[in-house]
Amino acid sequence: MPEMDGYEATQAIRGNTSGHQPPIIAMTANALTGDRELCLNAGMDDHVAKPIKPRLLFEALVKWIPEFEREPGRPMILPEESIDPKTRLPVDLDGIDIETGLQRTGGNIGLYINLLNHFITDHGNDTKIITDSLTQKDIALAHRTAHTLKGVAGGIGALKLYDSAQ
Repeated sequence: MPEMDGYEATQAIRGNTSGHQPPIIAMTANALTGDRELCLNAGMDDHVAKPIKPRLLFEALVKWIPEFEREPGRPMILPEESIDPKTRLPVDLDGIDIETGLQRTGGNIGLYINLLNHFITDHGNDTKIITDSLTQKDIALAHRTAHTLKGVAGGIGALKLYDSAQ
């Protein structure tokens, strides 16, 4: 987050004693063993590592959202026959684990294809941005771009790119 990080946001929320304290769940690409403890020590209630695994996210949400406050949602997975033929996935995409990407989107092929398309348009220039930022000694921009790239790459199943951005 550009204005404040999750720790600062948690402190601001926890510092407000005038009302209900909502559960705070960290959703972060920081997935090392000590990162969970850092989040909990900062006042967060739980930690879900990116790239998000839907089952783990839903388990955390069910744990922290009281049952009487939950609203059932619409199913995200479309039956195969209702998917437009133009949105069929190729058998193989070089550098991308399609099965992992589909798991991250709960099996929603349309959403996954949309994420792939946005990845091309939104992150196709990230290597240049990082390189130029480092040349100009703008370490913050290079770090932020690499961090964003890491999260998006993990979400679509570009696992080698995820590791490289890490």
